[in-house]
Amino acid sequence: MPSTTMSILNAAKDLFAQKGFSNISTKQIANKAGVNEVTLFRHFKTKAGLYEAVFEHFGSTSGLYTSFEKNCNDPPEEVLLSFGMSLHDFFCRNEPLVRMEIKEQSFLKGKPLPVINIANRNKQIIAEYLCRTYVISEEDAISHAVTFLCSLWGIFLANHVFQAFSPMPDSSGCVEEAIKSMTDHLTKRHSGGLQ
Repeated sequence: MPSTTMSILNAAKDLFAQKGFSNISTKQIANKAGVNEVTLFRHFKTKAGLYEAVFEHFGSTSGLYTSFEKNCNDPPEEVLLSFGMSLHDFFCRNEPLVRMEIKEQSFLKGKPLPVINIANRNKQIIAEYLCRTYVISEEDAISHAVTFLCSLWGIFLANHVFQAFSPMPDSSGCVEEAIKSMTDHLTKRHSGGLQ
């Protein structure tokens, strides 16, 4: 990607995360990027287009799914732990994007939020994996997948965005515990221990 484009994307990501879409002008973004507004608009037709491009560039999840597909024959606890840690790392690397979405609920109203697209893809992948691995109904698999993903999202938000706990618990330990709890439950159920 050309360095001018990257400068604009980096400046936009930082400013949108700090002040929100509505409170930042394209002139401020251009100044921070070291370009003029005409250059910004040549690369990105509109401010909304720039906002979406920030998510497309920095929010890529391709590595997350490649890793999951490679590891899907490992023991379930390892597969889910690897996926959970990768997803948590993805959130941490993209904290400014998360903050952007939290701030921009009004601007994004009626539009599919990038994090929603990621969440739904994750739900589908995890639910399909749980159906195959534990031979459970699609409805049960979706319920477990959503619980699993909400746990990961909550751990990230509590520790990194809201800093809700003092002292801050170890995120990886929390992720491991959430996954162990789910896989233990499903293993007992799969082996006939639960009805």
